[in-house]
Amino acid sequence: MMNKLNLLGILFSAILFAACTADMDTFGTSDYHTLTEIHFAEEAENPSVYAMEHKIVVTTVDVPDSLKTWDSLTISEIDMSHLASLHLVESKFSEFPTDSVALDSLALEVSYSEKKLKVGSKIRIPQSGIVYIVIVSESGIPSLWQIEFDIPAKVENSSSSVSDDEGGSTSSASKNSSSSSSAKDFSSSASATSSSSRAKSSSSQFDSYVYLELLFANAQETQVLDSSILVVFPEETDLSKVVLDSVILAETSTISPDPYSVSDWSEPLQLTVTAEDGKSLVWTVKTAVANALPKITEITVGSANVSGEIDQTTGMIFFPMDYTQDLDLRSLTIQSLVLSSGAVTSDISEGEAYNFAQKKTVTVSNSDGNFKTYTLQAGYQYPNSDFNSWVSDAFGNKNDVKYWDNGNNSAIAATKTLTVSAESGTVVKMESKDAKILGIGRFASGNMLIAYFNPKNVATLAMTQYDDGNELIDFGRPFYGRPQYVEFDVKYEGLGDSCDLYVLLENRTATVNEGKNQYRSSSDVNTLVASAWYRAKTVESLEDPDVVSITDAERSGYKTIRLKLQYGKPDSNSPIYSSSVFSKSLKNSAGIDNHLVETDDPDAFDVTHIRVVMASSALGNVYKGSVGAILYCDEMRLIYE
Repeated sequence: MMNKLNLLGILFSAILFAACTADMDTFGTSDYHTLTEIHFAEEAENPSVYAMEHKIVVTTVDVPDSLKTWDSLTISEIDMSHLASLHLVESKFSEFPTDSVALDSLALEVSYSEKKLKVGSKIRIPQSGIVYIVIVSESGIPSLWQIEFDIPAKVENSSSSVSDDEGGSTSSASKNSSSSSSAKDFSSSASATSSSSRAKSSSSQFDSYVYLELLFANAQETQVLDSSILVVFPEETDLSKVVLDSVILAETSTISPDPYSVSDWSEPLQLTVTAEDGKSLVWTVKTAVANALPKITEITVGSANVSGEIDQTTGMIFFPMDYTQDLDLRSLTIQSLVLSSGAVTSDISEGEAYNFAQKKTVTVSNSDGNFKTYTLQAGYQYPNSDFNSWVSDAFGNKNDVKYWDNGNNSAIAATKTLTVSAESGTVVKMESKDAKILGIGRFASGNMLIAYFNPKNVATLAMTQYDDGNELIDFGRPFYGRPQYVEFDVKYEGLGDSCDLYVLLENRTATVNEGKNQYRSSSDVNTLVASAWYRAKTVESLEDPDVVSITDAERSGYKTIRLKLQYGKPDSNSPIYSSSVFSKSLKNSAGIDNHLVETDDPDAFDVTHIRVVMASSALGNVYKGSVGAILYCDEMRLIYE
């Protein structure tokens, strides 16, 4: 009889945990972010508002004789949710969605100016005549809008124009008026053309009223270091003939000398920006051709001597590390560093170790005064995320993947098939089943996780006392990367059930025993640094806020779901808020405490652990779901940018 009970008890190891959603308590902050109307001083009639499309069309009055076209318009009235704020979008994107789900998803991806738009703010109008804005609720929920400006055509007087390098013409009057545009109110639309480049200081030491942006025709890139601006042009460019396209200042600031009076930009120039209160900042502007920039030409790090992948255009250097060789990305030693002739840097040196888990900025310079800024970061894929290397569990069942685990390790045939390899051992198959024998037992979900199942060796009879299967699992394993996205190649036959796919990046204060939660004390704190969560009845749903895209995967019949890792607090609509992730109380006092706490400052925390869950039934931890639901996963990929 005891042997039978033991077998039945082992059956309960098929339990899966899950995760769900609930509305977040915003502690009194408002979620309202409705934009009803926006008016401009230069409009000819009331704008047309297409609320379902998040589109506003503004028709302006005729362009005055002093201008080639309206280069900026002044906001005269805004009708929106009282506690919300309005901002110009800084991101670039190729297409503006037409459906609400895609709009909401894109709104979470775009970056926008910190400065709020208000009555009196000027918006610079790009050649396209289209500007993108976001209205952000007090609680941080963004909504993306498109403003299309219908500007009456005007016949140009050729005598008022000067030719640019590409054969077009630019009105000198238009240039002069653009110098009054607002400081950081410069949308992605305004810089969408490839013929212009902009410079701005990201340093917080500069007051926005002494801020400066310069746009040159045909510029390739712009480097900003303190109050120095270096504008880079393609090789063979005659720097004495480059054309200044626009100057962006704060509305009440002035600049001296007049940059539009400069005919030759081949020599360094100092421009003084003075705010209305008298504060000033001297900007040094220099031009150079691409091949004159100092460069990092080669760099290797870590015990495996990994070469950095250098993108000279963006300045990004990524080190594709091996998890099994250089786990702790916070201390990687530079093995070799090669710079171009005459280049120097004081930021890094050979033989020294640096934290490359978070992005590290490095500037190289030369005696000519040229400089180039690089962003260095290391990362890796979690081992065996292609699910092609299967090993046997303690019972001889070949249903485990090294560095992973599942809640179905058992000697009983009814449960050992919940998680198995499929398609010639290259895919993990997770199936939900009714794991009952003679009426004893519970529903079980197939799963694969970065965790340890039942590490406390809970006795078979005691397993029946766990109303939440998550408390039998020690979630997470050591990990120090900070990826931006995660992709799952999956197929799902849900039968009305919902699957779960999620990644949590954590910081744990406990350092002994690999920070495992089974040894956690009351003083140990686990902080959620980033999260990405997908829960749906199909693998084609765009409803979850972390979804970036869903496309056909390389394997036939599978979909690639790309999720954005949200650093800091998750979106209020994330399924994480229906889970037990933040719950401090255990249903079984002997269970494993896996709870996390939230943070508003994710950059203050190193990532030390990763938790990944894939499950055929999202509510498997409480033994709910559809028998026969099957989730297949071909591969998981972490993407660093």
